[in-house]
Amino acid sequence: AGASRWAAQEHVVPEALHHPADFVESTQAIVRQQEIDLIFPMTDEASVSLLPLRDELGDSVLVGPSLDSYSELSDKGEVVEMAARHGFKIPEGEAVRSWAEASHWSRHRSWPLVLKPTRSVLTNPTKGPVQSPPVKIVQNLDELERAWSDMDGSEALIQDYVDGWGEGIFVLRVKGTTRASFAHRRLREKPPEGGVSVLRESIPVDREVLADLESILDKSDFEGVAMAEFRTNGENRWLMEFNVRFWGSLQLAIDAGVDFPVLAAQAFRKPSAGAEPIPAYRVGVRSRWLIGDLDHAILLARGRSDTQGRRGIGAALRVVFSPAGPGCRWEVLRLSDPRPFWVEFKQWLGAALNQRADPD
Repeated sequence: AGASRWAAQEHVVPEALHHPADFVESTQAIVRQQEIDLIFPMTDEASVSLLPLRDELGDSVLVGPSLDSYSELSDKGEVVEMAARHGFKIPEGEAVRSWAEASHWSRHRSWPLVLKPTRSVLTNPTKGPVQSPPVKIVQNLDELERAWSDMDGSEALIQDYVDGWGEGIFVLRVKGTTRASFAHRRLREKPPEGGVSVLRESIPVDREVLADLESILDKSDFEGVAMAEFRTNGENRWLMEFNVRFWGSLQLAIDAGVDFPVLAAQAFRKPSAGAEPIPAYRVGVRSRWLIGDLDHAILLARGRSDTQGRRGIGAALRVVFSPAGPGCRWEVLRLSDPRPFWVEFKQWLGAALNQRADPD
């Protein structure tokens, strides 16, 4: 983001995950020196560090929920229980705290299974805060054991794998009111069998589902932006988790007509002001993260299957060379502002060359 023509300044601060105190001190110094009005925590690590300091930021406004609300909605185990109470379908699963518990539960299920950390930032008794490992789809007990070893002794959620595709509903809530809403469908993901979206399309918001989500958010006194992530097969929809911060595919909502950062800034600056009508947006707009889509194609070529069972070199070539559909826009590459893409591409190419030189 710092490479963008729209970024007036860029500052490097200590890493929030491993040096939270230094991160907070550096951020507070920048806020004071630059007289920053609004602060947007863009990652879970930044949220965990900054949300407790809302009252220490003077006139600066921190755009985000209370720490209690953030903690509750960021806990995948808590979300599963809340979702069940509000009538959402959830994958069969169990919170596990040891390999014995995980392996015992798996023996009564069918493969594949999904193992995911309950939080994006974990606390290790000896190492302190650590970045949680990615969600793993495992095909057998050996793969589950390897995935469990990456959990570093922290609580995890083991669930049945749900066939289908991903959908998301996104909201901005302030003072118990939805100020903006948006929805998209994931068309391709990385890894191909399910992960972060690399090609997605705007779809209408299901108002009944939105009302149920609002009930969950109200129970947590939530204010800020949130994404509810679903898995669906066209007949059923399962609630998977919440992301209570800005999400990776934010640009699609902006391109379709819902500028969440601007709307959040306006709402948090004047939270008591009357709510404006929820912005309408264009359905059928597509957004493609080119670097992520290249990774998707590479994994297909190496034998990984996508959610529809496609794999192999032919499937990979179709991803690379087939049109992404009418109305598709590049997520990062913009002719009016190309530098962020070239910075990202340089980093991606460097990582790929390093991996090739050191495959272990």
